[in-house]
Amino acid sequence: MTRLIPDYSPRMLKRFLHLGADYRWLSAPLNGGQDATVKRYKNDMRRAAGVSVAEFEDAWAGRLKTASPRKKLWAALNVRPNDLGVLLLDDGSQEVIE
Repeated sequence: MTRLIPDYSPRMLKRFLHLGADYRWLSAPLNGGQDATVKRYKNDMRRAAGVSVAEFEDAWAGRLKTASPRKKLWAALNVRPNDLGVLLLDDGSQEVIE
């Protein structure tokens, strides 16, 4: 049987980050408007992950290839690729850990 492998690509990380911002705004739309809410979300996520502003902005745009900050951002989203048998690589790809 073929094992399904989750996608932890830079593009998927971008989607999760954007969905998190959308969810926060939809949960409290009167809390300063969408732009302010997204700005707070981005700052909160960046700090929670412990990544630089440049790394976060690259992740937000789907361009972050380096494994270490990607792993930190996934962890801030309560997703741990290693726990699911996936190793993130520095070229933006991933490989299955047996």
